[in-house]
Amino acid sequence: MEMDLNGLFIIYGINLSPFYPHYSLFWWQLQPDIDARQIPCYCKYSGNCHYILYFTQKRSLLFMGKPEKIWNRRFILLFITNLLVLAAFYASIPIIPIYCQEIGITGSRVGIVLTAMSVATILFRPVAGYLLDNFNRYRVYLLFLALFCLSFPAFIAFPIFAALIVIRLYMGAVYSVCGSATMTLAGDVLPTTKITEGISRFAFTVSIGMAVGPYVGLQVQSHMSSEASFLTIFGITVLALLCVSCCRIHYPKVPRKKFSIRDSIYGPALPFMFNMMFLMIPYGAVIAYSSIIAQEKGLSGYLPYFYIFLVIGMLASKLSTQKMIDAGSHRILVYISLAILILTMISYLFLSTGVHLLAAGFFFGLGYGILQPLFQSFVTGTTPAPKRGVANATYMMSLHLILLNLIYDLSCTAIPWDNVDEEFIAKPRKWDASSVGNFMIWIGPTSSIFDFTTYLFMYFVFCPLFVSGGVLFNDLPSHFSGPELAMLQAKYIGLFQAGWFVESMWSQTLVIHMIRTPKLPFIQSRASAPLTLLTMTGIAVLTIIPFTPLGAMLGFTALPAAYFAYLIPCILLYMVLATSLKKAYVRRYGELL
Repeated sequence: MEMDLNGLFIIYGINLSPFYPHYSLFWWQLQPDIDARQIPCYCKYSGNCHYILYFTQKRSLLFMGKPEKIWNRRFILLFITNLLVLAAFYASIPIIPIYCQEIGITGSRVGIVLTAMSVATILFRPVAGYLLDNFNRYRVYLLFLALFCLSFPAFIAFPIFAALIVIRLYMGAVYSVCGSATMTLAGDVLPTTKITEGISRFAFTVSIGMAVGPYVGLQVQSHMSSEASFLTIFGITVLALLCVSCCRIHYPKVPRKKFSIRDSIYGPALPFMFNMMFLMIPYGAVIAYSSIIAQEKGLSGYLPYFYIFLVIGMLASKLSTQKMIDAGSHRILVYISLAILILTMISYLFLSTGVHLLAAGFFFGLGYGILQPLFQSFVTGTTPAPKRGVANATYMMSLHLILLNLIYDLSCTAIPWDNVDEEFIAKPRKWDASSVGNFMIWIGPTSSIFDFTTYLFMYFVFCPLFVSGGVLFNDLPSHFSGPELAMLQAKYIGLFQAGWFVESMWSQTLVIHMIRTPKLPFIQSRASAPLTLLTMTGIAVLTIIPFTPLGAMLGFTALPAAYFAYLIPCILLYMVLATSLKKAYVRRYGELL
């Protein structure tokens, strides 16, 4: 028996209705039973309507769902919940360092407390994707959001260094699930034909949370004690928990697979992850640098309003571009937002007034307010529903860069125990951060020059030579096909990423030795034994990773020995250029910092 009815899902051969007493289900949730029983099926979408028709030997049942809008009740509740959770999370960021200092935790130990959450978040992301795709997503989110709420009063209950590390590790693990779950749930409650449009709106909560949270945290901290601040944030998260409890999203049981690292990373989401990763690095740097330059230029009074204008810019991005997003004009929006961000960053070279600082906040909000929701909607809207948990967890991982920065940051923990040149301590000095801005502008781009050189070398020379017999990545489909094409593409990508991964660690770690002294490093001035040991260990660990099973899990390909014939001269040239710029900087400004 076959039927072709426009706009109907047709299932025949067995009666599925006893297994699914509720008809308000998502189509993909029927798929496991359909596949297990080898039931032929035919499906189509009809506008915003979803129809399910069960044909059996004895009877047929027809369930028709009503047309739904994006802003349905469950979507609104999830939107509010995510906004509250993100505002609470980002509000805690400026409070935690101050609280640590109040209870006697200072120096590098504050950095360890802060970093602990990032480590746990990244390590637990694969588990988060597995939980969301193999268990009831709604119940998983309720459980982990409740656990997340408890982390804030825990700061008050256990004001001890070791305990705070444990709390931050715990906080990172539960937040990794919460952060992945809300996007996944939002995609599930949206009409199938409206997922991309809906997620672009829902992802706006991330942009607003990142901008509003720090401002809220600063305001709370300035008017309350740290203990009261944590209790205030706890209250916000409890409100979020009550809000999402009203959603009541029903899921049937799904067949559970065994946990696998390979299956916990969704390949198609990786390009979006890397795009957003490279955008969030300058975002974090600019937010931090804005505070420094405001102090340097005597504009500290404008800094709270900088965050307000950041939010206004994000709101303006949503109001001005939503129609273009809905119409599918994604490419031009990406170009426009990148142009806005680049020009705004360049304008910092000439920043001298409060009006300019506020304008920079507005345009940063505008640029990131377009890009972040756009990329998130790509990931969720183009991913099959059963894989959305893993896809959202993958998008939020940025594994390679975070692992790179984690090992680099651990290498930097020895800086407080470094030696200082005798000339520097010959007379008392006053702390002055006014030269940091100029120093960043002079020295900062040096590493980027060699990163781009490595990109070009790996793509146009090294990878074609050692992977594809001289064929560039974009030309591979013209020369290969089938499994061989897929294998070569994966190897090309893995080798490219491994080459940049190793070069970046070498350059950014050795620069510590370059900028710690105006003299020639290793020759005229040597770092302390702890700093030298940790930085060299970091370089060694990162260099070895592409040759290990961990490297394979991260998508790396083992580097041929010939790669180091490029790397060593590249790093030597980098050190020569950094030293030359350092000397020129000292000649112009009189001192290094």
